[in-house]
Amino acid sequence: MLILMLVIAVIFALFETVYLKRIQKHDRYIFEFCDLRRDMITYLYEERNGLSRSDYIQLREILNTNNVTIHNYKDSKHTMFNFRRFIDKLRVIENKKSRVESNVLPEVKVFQVRLVHIVFDAFLAYTPFLKSEVIIKVLYFITSNAVKAGFKSLVPYEKDLEFIRTLGKEYKAEQAKFC
Repeated sequence: MLILMLVIAVIFALFETVYLKRIQKHDRYIFEFCDLRRDMITYLYEERNGLSRSDYIQLREILNTNNVTIHNYKDSKHTMFNFRRFIDKLRVIENKKSRVESNVLPEVKVFQVRLVHIVFDAFLAYTPFLKSEVIIKVLYFITSNAVKAGFKSLVPYEKDLEFIRTLGKEYKAEQAKFC
């Protein structure tokens, strides 16, 4: 009976740990977006009389982009930061960035760069299997070239990596059906 209670307690602790890690990841990126917004609003308040019209418009566009991201973050963090939408979001930010005049204040450019970095970090955090997929491709490339070079002892590893790559492609095809 005591062993059963310990097993239940350990399983509960594991589930709680996973849940808290997920919340910690969510809070980390939402905090970065909110911190950027807080800094931008503070800058707009402090420099309200010293900003040119173009600087103010650019800051408001960056702030509005950030506000939309924060507002929709919880509901769409797993879909907003997938690769296709990530590229689209970066294009929107780049288009806004390209409209910036060359005489814009460096602080405005800093806010723009911070937003791009935060979006990129969130993309890496919420893109499943991106890092492992790259690692598997590199390992497969190295192993297959080593087998071609004459290391026949690596053939089983090459077959295993090919099988893992096939599973990854099937998983992507399944996920594409739901997107």
